[in-house]
Amino acid sequence: MRNSAPGYFHQANGLLLAKASEYLDTTACGQAPMTAGAAAALELGCNDFELAVYTHSGKVSGDDSAVVGYGAGFFTEASPKPAGALELTGDMKKELLALARRSIGACLKTGKVPAQPLSPRPEFNQPAAVFVTLNIGGRLRGCIGSLEPRGALADMVASYAGAAAFEDPRFPPVTEADLKKVTIEISVLSPLVRVGGAAEIKEGVHGVYLTSGRRSGTYLPQVWEHFGKKEDFLSSLCAEKAGLPPGAWKEKSTVLYTYTVDHFEEN
Repeated sequence: MRNSAPGYFHQANGLLLAKASEYLDTTACGQAPMTAGAAAALELGCNDFELAVYTHSGKVSGDDSAVVGYGAGFFTEASPKPAGALELTGDMKKELLALARRSIGACLKTGKVPAQPLSPRPEFNQPAAVFVTLNIGGRLRGCIGSLEPRGALADMVASYAGAAAFEDPRFPPVTEADLKKVTIEISVLSPLVRVGGAAEIKEGVHGVYLTSGRRSGTYLPQVWEHFGKKEDFLSSLCAEKAGLPPGAWKEKSTVLYTYTVDHFEEN
């Protein structure tokens, strides 16, 4: 509920139910009114949620074998935050990096990325937009991801790690020898925010996604380090990623979006 996008709440419930259908009859029996409430609160300027109390029926009956949970809370107006960005601890990040490496190794042996079970960490079961980047000696070796949540965090890390290693058309598939030299980086994205022009883009902070007609492309915030000027960053994004003329970012027909990332890599 702390995510301010009502669609995220709906998607999270669907993912949890799919992963834990043998344990759950439902994730939220009031899902529809809760989704509507989140949308209404956002319209009123409340972009956060505080849980006041949570309990379950087993604490009353003494039988924990089958319980119904009850929660109460309230929507609040919080300081601006990257809505949708998961709050990950250092240990969580290490686990995700290890998962990415295991997934590539498993794919080398079997040709498939193993399916991920329900995680004891709630954050890993929540929807997330993720990119996985592979580097060797500081040079790009593969990068695949999505700008919007397409599955749970752990699932996306595993899937995109395999895709970055074996499906990036810019590079040959990763070998066992390559994997020993690869450094893995994971970027967890906030939701896209449409902006009115390049002036609203913060250098070194924002990732940028642009679209014009049927063409589109994105640069993660980490790419800023390769450019000295915003104009060069945007021109390269147009030409190298979107297949557009370098100056297309200035055109009224081009739509610009920004996002932030929480990115972390292997030492």
